Amino acid sequence: MSSELGCSKSSFYWYFKNRNEYIARMVKHWGEISTQQVILSSSVAEKAEDLFVRIGMVPAAAEQKSRILYHYYLGWYERYKHEQIGDEELHRHIGMLREQLLRI
Repeated sequence: MSSELGCSKSSFYWYFKNRNEYIARMVKHWGEISTQQVILSSSVAEKAEDLFVRIGMVPAAAEQKSRILYHYYLGWYERYKHEQIGDEELHRHIGMLREQLLRI
């Protein structure tokens, strides 16, 4: 590995005790970077209306559907805020929303 990096074995082991430590630190570093990217991308608020327009809906229809989705969410939250919902029920609602809002 040191020859691939263009350094001597002793300089490589100055930073890492062994190959396993090198791999562990690389995986940790990758995880930190990936986590930061996910947090940053999910922190950017995008309105549902913009998402609908991005998939090809005309703005008027996108606005209407985003309002419907918002009100559906409010009702959903009120209905299930004190109880657990099963996977089957959740998938049924997701399927219904996809069919009604996206026509897929």
